[in-house]
Amino acid sequence: MGSRDGVGNSVGRAGGRWRRCASAIVLETAASIKASRNRSIKIFVSERNLDKLDMRTGLYAGQMLIMFERTPAIAMASPALFLRRLGVTKDWNDALINFNQCHWFGGGNYWVIRLFRECPGTQRLAMAGHLAGAPKILAADALRSRGGRHVYVKFVNPTARAQAVTLHMRGGFPVRRATLRLVAPGRLLDKGSLADPHIIGIRTGTVRRAKKSRYKFTLPPWSAATLTLDK
Repeated sequence: MGSRDGVGNSVGRAGGRWRRCASAIVLETAASIKASRNRSIKIFVSERNLDKLDMRTGLYAGQMLIMFERTPAIAMASPALFLRRLGVTKDWNDALINFNQCHWFGGGNYWVIRLFRECPGTQRLAMAGHLAGAPKILAADALRSRGGRHVYVKFVNPTARAQAVTLHMRGGFPVRRATLRLVAPGRLLDKGSLADPHIIGIRTGTVRRAKKSRYKFTLPPWSAATLTLDK
């Protein structure tokens, strides 16, 4: 499920219009399944992506992945394109990984997908407050690991402004360590290249423990993030 035509000049398309369009299709299909006689049908979302390599693809990927996690009817999803050798074609390019015989670099989509996949939760947790019902500014989801020793909270900030976040953990989960990791190149159109493959990447952010179960941090503009809470 891709959006390859005319992704380009406005921020709203990257963070909003195309995501809402694709989300609407998926959610309408999920609702149709729920209303059908065979409610066990699951959805496979294929070829979701934008026709770019910059951070717009990362924001799109992050918001779509959060939507997928929040939709039980989706069983599997895959982006396109996975690998692309540079110089083979001058047509559209939305590959997660571009390479030649010596080097490689990841697109914005690759780094956000990698960031989120390194937080493999199996149980969704309830969220309350400003982030609870598909917020207009931030996208967020919370998961607990299979063994119950880690909680992962994923965020996407698809705006030009930094967003201050206060997270209040409830339910008696004793936190030993909190780690914030970010994909935040700084500009929406930033993208990697063979000459500079590290323009987009994963870095560690700063999170402050305000009270016993409250954590404060800032999401930079045009960013995706994960907050990991370890027992």
